[in-house]
Amino acid sequence: MPIEKESKIVLKPEVSSIFNITKRLPGMEKFFIFQLYLGGGARIRHRKNLQTQVKEYFFTYKKNISNDEEIEIETEISADDFGMLVEHSEESLIKVRFSIKTENAQWDLDAFHESLDRDDKPYFVMLEVEWLTDEQPDWSWIPEDIILKIVEDNSEYSSKKLSNINYAEQSLKELGFRRI
Repeated sequence: MPIEKESKIVLKPEVSSIFNITKRLPGMEKFFIFQLYLGGGARIRHRKNLQTQVKEYFFTYKKNISNDEEIEIETEISADDFGMLVEHSEESLIKVRFSIKTENAQWDLDAFHESLDRDDKPYFVMLEVEWLTDEQPDWSWIPEDIILKIVEDNSEYSSKKLSNINYAEQSLKELGFRRI
């Protein structure tokens, strides 16, 4: 069970921010994610690869051990198990994830959405990088004009907290940005 290090970068919640990142990391996979929280650090996730249409289901346990380190245990589960656990969930979120693994890091660009409607614009966009070594990945390639904040305390911008749209919008407002 490795301890992974993680950093998050809050981006302007605009489609242009998403495009700006994805064009810089060619080969990113695109996923639809429906994630539900069970309490106590446990969550379940339905993930659909939007290129291959492959559906996967996961059970994950996460525990923060410092501001930038966490223990994460994840295992694939069946669609039936996922279905049984859905009724025990407390909160949920919908996001589109663009993901790529580089030599020393996993990069995930998450666009949080209110609904499955094709016209629904993201209400929050965040780039997350995870790595296992002591050397932090270089993110100098990210255009400064789309960065709202490089996060110091990862718990402040957890996906669970951001599943609450009011919390996400308040966070953006505190960073001086309003969603149109």
